[in-house]
Amino acid sequence: MDSIQYLQPAVDAVLEAGKIVLEIYHSDFKVKDKGKNDPVTEADVKAGQHITERLAFTKIPVLSEEDTERKDISRLPAAWILDPIDGTREFVHKNPEFAISLGLSIGGKAVLGVVFNPVTRELIYGDANFGVAYQIVDPDWNTYPIRTQSLSKMLEISEPAHTILISRTEEREGLFRSTIVPANWEFSAMGSIAYKLGLVAAGKAALSISLKPKNEWDICAGIALILASGGADLEIRSGKPYLFQTVSGRGEGLIAGHSRSLEQVWEKSKSNFQSGLRDWN
Repeated sequence: MDSIQYLQPAVDAVLEAGKIVLEIYHSDFKVKDKGKNDPVTEADVKAGQHITERLAFTKIPVLSEEDTERKDISRLPAAWILDPIDGTREFVHKNPEFAISLGLSIGGKAVLGVVFNPVTRELIYGDANFGVAYQIVDPDWNTYPIRTQSLSKMLEISEPAHTILISRTEEREGLFRSTIVPANWEFSAMGSIAYKLGLVAAGKAALSISLKPKNEWDICAGIALILASGGADLEIRSGKPYLFQTVSGRGEGLIAGHSRSLEQVWEKSKSNFQSGLRDWN
């Protein structure tokens, strides 16, 4: 399957959903709790429905976080994996560190990704065979015509500064101490994991690390972007690259980003990360 043919439709669908999300973000919206402190808003539902409808022509099933029942995509040749709003808690508190996250998995490998922050207008998109691009779209965006020649292996161009993006929640819980990584590394905390992975793929930081489980819709797009950018990823529990379209649909912990940086930090801190893994609260 030639995944690049789906990049423009994926970008268009996500940008259109971004307008829906932004309008609700600036309104007095209601919040429901799915349980275990997992909020959902009208924006999650409407954005998910819009993207699913826009991608129907591809004949590739869409697995969304907001599906009422989990779909079994483990036996399918390919699947869209969608989180209409990754970082709903940030969205609810009007913290702009959230993103729409759309990934394409083929045979269990993340090959295409689009991550878009409607508030900051940061659009990161890419294909594993071509590269990645980072753009700030116009305030009155409609569609964004991509150019495959503008895609590049950003993480191979230069080595990013020694910055590791981590979760605000995991930072508050004390999961990250400066002593668990080499001395010349520093942490920077922010919201959505999809947004963090997109920024790493764009060369804004070297790595992103999480010590808590990750559902495939949280990270499929972000991992695709990391790979498209020339980087690498590992599930912390197994020490192996993430696979998607699995029966469980989740992994235990994540480190992803610039390949040489990942190797350096993993070599020094593997045992610290694995012993520090936590489940959801």
